[in-house]
Amino acid sequence: MNNIDLFSGIGAWRHAGNIVSILFDYLSLYYIPTVSVEIDDFVNNIREAKFSTVVYRDIRDYDLVLSDLNFLYMSFPCHGTSQRGKREGLANVNSSLFWEGLRIVKISKPRFIIIEQPQGIVSNGLDVIVKEVENIGYKTAVVMLSARAFGLPQRRNRVFIIASDSYDLQRIVYSQSGWTDSFRATFETVRSYALRSQVESGFCEKVNGVYRLSKDYCADCGVENYEGRYLEINAYARSIVPYCAAVPLAFLVGLDDCI
Repeated sequence: MNNIDLFSGIGAWRHAGNIVSILFDYLSLYYIPTVSVEIDDFVNNIREAKFSTVVYRDIRDYDLVLSDLNFLYMSFPCHGTSQRGKREGLANVNSSLFWEGLRIVKISKPRFIIIEQPQGIVSNGLDVIVKEVENIGYKTAVVMLSARAFGLPQRRNRVFIIASDSYDLQRIVYSQSGWTDSFRATFETVRSYALRSQVESGFCEKVNGVYRLSKDYCADCGVENYEGRYLEINAYARSIVPYCAAVPLAFLVGLDDCI
């Protein structure tokens, strides 16, 4: 089984997979990334010190066709889709790398896709992304989750476009009253775990009454000096919130009969 993590950064999808492994009785090999595509050498070093994957640097050069691809994760650069900046959407030179991700979807044909973006995507390209993914045969649903719902000291709403080649996700995720019972149950399971353990596990620490990402949470990766450690910690702080990412991941894995 193969899973690919595009724009993989410091490995937030792998962290999300670890949370799913703790909370649900699923086979982690079914959804843990086996291939990472990331051009930033610094974050590659951080991730690879913790998680071993096959690494490709430039998504524009990527043409590997993987067999039995289950999950494709895509967190393409948000320079154009964020609420900050010029809000150029997918026309932004960095955010336009979405089209490279879509190219890989077309050649790899994963069973499930999860695309993550900040809240600004709602008015800066969401409709295009959903249309393009559905045009190549996937059924989609869109979910927005807040880091604050999981007790993290960040005002960060994250949009997850989830897609399946076979399941009617819109019907399975949403009912007339909002989320379906099954999706809400997945959300509450992850949320309860996050509220219970985010400080105790060392993910966050409270300093002068303010929560921040714990220095001890980031493994040393061979960077001994203060500046290197500071950069590593901030690389985590800018990444996807793993607790948020664990919700759509756990839900999609739970749908499938092959777990």
